Amino acid sequence: MGNLIRWFVGVLGMLSTAATLAAQPIVIDHRCVEITESGQLLNFIPQAYLDQARQRKVLFCHRSVGDAILAALTNGLPRRDSTRYPINRGRLAAATWFDSNTGILDTGDGGSTGKFSDALRNQGYGAPGRANVAFMKYCYIDFQNNMDVTARWNDYRDTMLALERDFGQITFVWWTCAIPGFDFDRGNDERARFNHLVRQYCAANGKILFDLADIESHDYSHGLNRDEHGNEAFYPPYSADAQHPSGIGGERLATAMWWLLARIAGWNPAATHLELTADTSVLAADGAATAELTVRLKAPAILDRNNAPLYPAGPRVAVVFQATSGSFPCGNTVMTIDGQATLLYRAGATPGKVLISASAPGLNAGQAEIALISNAPPNAPLQLLCNGQTAPTLSSGCATLSWSFSDTNEVQGDRQEACQVVVLSASGELGYDSGRVATDATQLSLAPAALRADAYCWRVRTWDESGAVGPFSAWAGFTVSAGLGYALELEADDVTVSSALVNFGNAAALGLTGGAFTVEMWIFRTERRRKAILLDRMNGDEGPGWLLGVDADDKPYVKSQSSSHRRFSNGSVRILPGAWHHLACVYDGSKVRVYVDGVNCGENSYSGTATPSDLVLRSTGAILDEMRISAVARYTASFTPPAAPFATDPSTLGLWHFDEGAGTLARDASGNGHDGAIALADGWAAGRM
Repeated sequence: MGNLIRWFVGVLGMLSTAATLAAQPIVIDHRCVEITESGQLLNFIPQAYLDQARQRKVLFCHRSVGDAILAALTNGLPRRDSTRYPINRGRLAAATWFDSNTGILDTGDGGSTGKFSDALRNQGYGAPGRANVAFMKYCYIDFQNNMDVTARWNDYRDTMLALERDFGQITFVWWTCAIPGFDFDRGNDERARFNHLVRQYCAANGKILFDLADIESHDYSHGLNRDEHGNEAFYPPYSADAQHPSGIGGERLATAMWWLLARIAGWNPAATHLELTADTSVLAADGAATAELTVRLKAPAILDRNNAPLYPAGPRVAVVFQATSGSFPCGNTVMTIDGQATLLYRAGATPGKVLISASAPGLNAGQAEIALISNAPPNAPLQLLCNGQTAPTLSSGCATLSWSFSDTNEVQGDRQEACQVVVLSASGELGYDSGRVATDATQLSLAPAALRADAYCWRVRTWDESGAVGPFSAWAGFTVSAGLGYALELEADDVTVSSALVNFGNAAALGLTGGAFTVEMWIFRTERRRKAILLDRMNGDEGPGWLLGVDADDKPYVKSQSSSHRRFSNGSVRILPGAWHHLACVYDGSKVRVYVDGVNCGENSYSGTATPSDLVLRSTGAILDEMRISAVARYTASFTPPAAPFATDPSTLGLWHFDEGAGTLARDASGNGHDGAIALADGWAAGRM
């Protein structure tokens, strides 16, 4: 009888917990981990809640990604800390395992709604006294191109709701599906749509969500990794093969699982403070100047790897703003969304300090201070220098122009908010106009300007924090002895769409289906951790044909009809943004090799197939200069990249200098007539040479 009473009380407690959790949504996302990139454990979760969490009886139905998570949960983490992280695992165990064990049990049946429901309803896992937490997950392989996502979502939602209705003693957790590191089988659009539906429904209906895709796709600095179509993709350092978690990737997901179980056990890392910041510290006391205020929920006890506070995402909180002067033109109360909210503040007409506060019930208030000043526009900038010198002679068109901000209100905290730099050639022709650039930096690089060899003069004007603009400075000068040519910018208005920006036609000579060949170019990437198709004769990822690109780990790769994804494995060689790199793909008749800055990245087999698809350059968020295709293997070992523009010879099939600088035509300098039609007339930038 005593055992029966204890069981009955336990069930009541679990029912109460399940009801409480249903009313208070829990989201486990990339912020809910307690391990650094290097593997250091941060120990956010109090030990008492870990001890309670390991007493849960958890049913987990999954595919291979789940195996990697559970291996880290039951082996990887306990090896690191045997006090905090031990947990039982009943692998492929029958439902009776729960009769004498707590911990996590996986049936081995794979993640599907039918198998999950059957395990609970017909195989005994959902019987009283057994599972009290249960979830299933879809894998990346469960989503394919053009599948009916709505039907999949409806089935998942209806199954979960029916189980929640029929098994009130069990806490059910909803999951987003696993994602690969690139557009695996072109199903990432479908995965993204399903995950959006899960997140939207859970947020609206108070469900517990383990956001697997969010955790897989974010780095430790909270940066989002995307595929070539803009969808979230598995962050490469956390992935073993672009599909399954690596060792550290699995342990990262395992710590998120501990967050989930600890939250279910009652841990609440809720916000205790409001943090208030303003986008400016100085405004003109003119009754019109504005500042944007941002308030964030803050939990000081939870820190990231830099000991900075993490910001809980919810629940939504009504925040009331007050100011000692001025006004809030759209009301003074806002609701936080994902842990933060913004509000516009309008300055008063009386100079002095204004104190702004943000408050909400149960949270410590946040404060910000803004100085209201009798503002005067900035003076003309002083001390104009080029590369730190007065009137220097430069060996190329790359220059950094600097100045000093001059404003009578500087002593009150006023500072530069924006600038405009104008450069004229000796003939009076406009060489560069930056337009208004929002920056407080008192210098500007001319790297985006393709300046030819000539004498130049330049001047600058500035805006202060209140938006007042001052006069232009006096003219200063510099001379360029060797000019900088143009390059082609492969970045459309929406860089998430992998569209063809330059089309070279479908000439058979550019099919690269015969003997040896070399494809080489200079590339300047503007965005990292995103798969980028560069030169393409496969019509995207669909063969036959060939293409050259950079994967989501910043490594070069080649695809042909016989090589689905030939990634080159030299781990020290990557094409990172912010610098020019020479990229060469060389086929000697048996193997294809890829070189970055003359360094051999490895080799693989290659077999190109004739295809009617056009040869195109795609929108990839990169700048290209000096591209050459040759019917010969130009490089057989590591080499020093050419310092001069490419030249044509009898082996050259196509050569593009991209020095037009304007218009919609990239001319083929080889004489073979393979001119490229450019989709964007303004897609030009400064070149490598």
